[in-house]
Amino acid sequence: MALDVSRELGSQQLAAVPVCPRGHSWRQASSPNYSLQAMALGPLAARIVFGPRPDTSPAQTPQFGQIAWLVVTKDELALVRLTKTRTGVTFHAYARVPMAELQTFDLAHARMIWPLTITLRDGDTWRLEIPRFSKKRARAAAVAVGSVAPGSIRPAG
Repeated sequence: MALDVSRELGSQQLAAVPVCPRGHSWRQASSPNYSLQAMALGPLAARIVFGPRPDTSPAQTPQFGQIAWLVVTKDELALVRLTKTRTGVTFHAYARVPMAELQTFDLAHARMIWPLTITLRDGDTWRLEIPRFSKKRARAAAVAVGSVAPGSIRPAG
């Protein structure tokens, strides 16, 4: 496994997957560019590739930049950022949630990106998306969550 933050989290890492905020890919594809044709066709291309605009209902997803890592350990889920520096790698945790607080881990299949919705017992919801080339890691994270917190994972459909 290339990414291992077990030491920083204090628990054995089972899986890690890069995640983006929900709607990130859709916004990137439909964002205005510098040509008139791209400005006109960007939203149409985003709809064709990614489907309709993602759900904008309120969520309590921790705020982070364009990409973070969702790390599954036997004790918790952590949303972290790793930054390479000259002296090594710096670690920053945006959010850490005990596995006992996890209610559902709903990973849906889609064409280009996979939506991930995590619901916690206190009613908070994290809406994330898995980038296109990380689907194998996403499946591994879902299996890891299912092994640690049976019954919390919903089958992807």
